[in-house]
Amino acid sequence: MEGRDGDLLAENSLGEGSSRNNSFGNLADGLRKNLSSNSFYVASQAHLLRPTAENPLPTAVPPPISATAGTLGVRHVLSIIGLPERGKPFIAARLSKYLSFFHGAEVKLFNLNDYCKHGPAESDENAEDLLKGLKRFMGMHSSTAARNLDMASRVHGASHSSSPVEPSPLAAAAHAEAQAHELLIDEKDRRRKNVDSGKVAIIYATESFSAFSHKWAGTSKERRRWAADTLAKDKELGAKLIFIEVIVDRSDIMHANLKAKQRSTAREADATSNDCEHLSDETIRTFNTRVQQYQRMYVTMQDDGSEDDLSYIQLINYGQKVVTNRMHGYLRMRIAQFLTVIHPTPHSIYLTRHGQSEYNVLGKIGGNPPLTPAGEEYSRRLGEWVPQNMWRQNGSLVKCRLWTSSLQRTILTAANIPHPMVQIRSQERANHYDLCAADAGDDDELHHMWEQMSPRVYRNLDEIFAGEYEGKTYADIKKLSPNEASLRAMDKIGYRYPRGESYFDILARLDPLVHELESYHEPLLLVSHQAVLRMLYAYLMGMPRTAAPKIDIPLHTVMKITYDGWHPPTEERFVLGPDPAQFTREMAEATQIGHRTSAPL
Repeated sequence: MEGRDGDLLAENSLGEGSSRNNSFGNLADGLRKNLSSNSFYVASQAHLLRPTAENPLPTAVPPPISATAGTLGVRHVLSIIGLPERGKPFIAARLSKYLSFFHGAEVKLFNLNDYCKHGPAESDENAEDLLKGLKRFMGMHSSTAARNLDMASRVHGASHSSSPVEPSPLAAAAHAEAQAHELLIDEKDRRRKNVDSGKVAIIYATESFSAFSHKWAGTSKERRRWAADTLAKDKELGAKLIFIEVIVDRSDIMHANLKAKQRSTAREADATSNDCEHLSDETIRTFNTRVQQYQRMYVTMQDDGSEDDLSYIQLINYGQKVVTNRMHGYLRMRIAQFLTVIHPTPHSIYLTRHGQSEYNVLGKIGGNPPLTPAGEEYSRRLGEWVPQNMWRQNGSLVKCRLWTSSLQRTILTAANIPHPMVQIRSQERANHYDLCAADAGDDDELHHMWEQMSPRVYRNLDEIFAGEYEGKTYADIKKLSPNEASLRAMDKIGYRYPRGESYFDILARLDPLVHELESYHEPLLLVSHQAVLRMLYAYLMGMPRTAAPKIDIPLHTVMKITYDGWHPPTEERFVLGPDPAQFTREMAEATQIGHRTSAPL
């Protein structure tokens, strides 16, 4: 959003709104309880679900939107298997973040090493302990999501509520028992779980060796068959099992994983030595010996037909090749698609808001305004900053990418960023390049040309659309629709502008872009808008999506976020300026001085 902070009437508190319209204030407590990442409807819709004279039997729960649909009631257990140091904890964490942030699924991680407390890892007690954990997680359901299935009960209750005589406690209990037998869908009917948010349990091991023989480890055909049969027999649980086998046979990926693990261990020990960046011969020999011992016992997913009835994904060298078997359904295909793009190597994303626009100065929201002089100055500074700070990584020149929205204020902000041709020398994987003339070298195999920071425009990165409020000021909207202001204040992430968008709508259009973003190894600069950058920032930093609308995205600042598969993401901020208010004052003073010096004597 444009304006002071991109929040529609955030200062218009719920209490102020309730003084104008008591129907909003009375809902305050209940609405706030619905503002979890797994809500089944947005809180700003709650007043539409209450009975009225015109609609005494309203829809109890509205249809789900993409961001709150979860995985449409499905129950899945993902078992991540493979040899040691292949990045299984990384995949578990990234899948969990993606499915919960973009699809509203309830996800829980089950580390096998936490379920080895009863004697040997392979003991029945350990297996039963994990199964109980799965049942507790999968068994939780929401009465809110199933309200539409209670229709008969609600009608029955309404028909008796008109009686002026208060029923006795005994009669009330009998009435409640009668209602329980008149539900549209019985409480124990398995169809009820289909309206709930989807649940995904992810089983993995941080220490593969100690958990190898656990019944849920999936390290042999027998263990995989036992796990599949155990879940299939439990009809009440109703969970579907998917194996995700991580196969890595490239030494560079394995050594990178080992280095990352060393860095993680050193960080936990608060070590400052640079030794963690070097793998000693002894470390490599020890690792190879242990993996060979593990490999002698480990049985990979079989392609001889004996496991064709199982659902599984084989992820080979992180997206180099992906094999799927019996992966039918929306969630399964989303998981497979996401796994093809992620990788555990360090990755830097640079986020920046457009330079100050004319609507920022006027306090208007939305629209497609140009930059102010202060915004133009930021564009100039950004064009100087990018080559010096993005193009060189560890002393070497690397190729970089640039994305903007389709609105002119982001395109103008990026207009001063140079994009010369870059020549790739020797091998592309080396990621070392030299700036050169476009016509240097005809050998495509040895000299591949790349346009540095080639600008790409994505409408997916456009600012949230304010609908009927586009181009209006905060004062205009307060005067025009005070009730809408209250709804926005109580439910910032779910509120949709009249004929416009909500933050959840932004999530839907960012989902495909995040898949592309995740696949890159090169530094990427995104020039976008406050609402969009809030969602991207929250996702990249591992924050819950409900926190995104309150994140501050300052003007004229670059935020560098670096993340990999092993450590929490880190952030650096580079304030390039200028300060809009100070720049405007200086421009005005310079103009006045110019007028005085040019005045005739």
